[in-house]
Amino acid sequence: MAQVTVKGSLFGQDVFNVWYALCGPSPTFVDLNDIAAGFNAGYGAIMPSLSNEFSISEIVVKDINTTAGAEVTLAITPPMAGGAATASMPGGTALCVSLRTGLSGRQFRGRKYFSGIPTSEVVGNAFDPDFVSAMLTGINTLLGALLTVDHPVQVASPTYGTATQVIAVVASDLWVDSQRRRLTGRGT
Repeated sequence: MAQVTVKGSLFGQDVFNVWYALCGPSPTFVDLNDIAAGFNAGYGAIMPSLSNEFSISEIVVKDINTTAGAEVTLAITPPMAGGAATASMPGGTALCVSLRTGLSGRQFRGRKYFSGIPTSEVVGNAFDPDFVSAMLTGINTLLGALLTVDHPVQVASPTYGTATQVIAVVASDLWVDSQRRRLTGRGT
């Protein structure tokens, strides 16, 4: 299993998203670099929907099969900025999507929160449906990019010791979510 941390920035604050991808018990640097390249391509499909005030600058892939697992870092230079030339909602405002594996139970579902939401995509407490649709399309492109390099995205549960391939991504509703840790000064 590989842990993938996509490191970004919004209003000078760190914004991290941690993902998991399948790899063998002894992945090579080629495997880890392929995973990083897949995430880079996938985020290339997600970022056009987000505000240009949000950017990502690194993708760190770590073999978590052992405590001394290898790690690679893909530095994105210049940082990949969002494609919407619109101000961003505050850092704590997020779109929450659900990663589905086709199996029931909490250990077989995951969530990802995306910041950098353009202000034009929020009315009251709801997202524009077209924006959510575009984000889901971008995330599905990410899933496809990792399948292409034979390292599918996983939902991992350290508690249960499970890792299951993500087969679908959905937005349960159109309501704006929040991430308290992404508020200024409260962490990543």
